[in-house]
Amino acid sequence: MREVRKPNIKNEWVICSAIKLGEKVFPGRRHADCAELIKDAGLDFERNDTGFITSTGRFVNRAEAFLIAKANNQIVHTMFDEDKEGVLTSEDLFGMED
Repeated sequence: MREVRKPNIKNEWVICSAIKLGEKVFPGRRHADCAELIKDAGLDFERNDTGFITSTGRFVNRAEAFLIAKANNQIVHTMFDEDKEGVLTSEDLFGMED
């Protein structure tokens, strides 16, 4: 398993959901929005390709995004439970309403 680097909390925060396919990143408010862009492009993706884009333009997985968001008090709604803590969802950042 890849080691998650410690986020630089003064210089980076989570800005949106994203799905990465190869070198191409599809951004959106929610992962469903990203999936729709991929579907419109005629492509397929795996659930493990989901993550987030940070303020520095980096694509990070859900675990690293969780650390960044938690360090910056960005989590507004808790979607995780004891088994899922450490995995960020777009609902954690933006709440349940759209």
